[in-house]
Amino acid sequence: MVRDDHFEFEDLLLPAVRPPWQTMAACRRSGLDFFSMDRDVQAACIEVCRACPVTDECLRQAVEHREPEGVWAGEVVTRRRLRSLARRLQGPEPAMAGATGSGAGEP
Repeated sequence: MVRDDHFEFEDLLLPAVRPPWQTMAACRRSGLDFFSMDRDVQAACIEVCRACPVTDECLRQAVEHREPEGVWAGEVVTRRRLRSLARRLQGPEPAMAGATGSGAGEP
């Protein structure tokens, strides 16, 4: 039987400081540096994210707090990418009602 007696000091502060979804994040106990600029480390972080149940919440956190860098929700986030990630959170643009192909020659 394996006992998990491991905890981190920040776990004691978790309810007051961190959003509840972060307790379910796969990265919490990965031991990886999700803010590393090393591509091999980033690739390992992205693999951890693939099994994470809270990637939507994670991406929302990165966008809302304008995280300047790091791996968030399986994405390497940079300041330049925040805008496109914000659009991804909003979902696809709704189709215009009555749109008919190219629209050429229509009033």
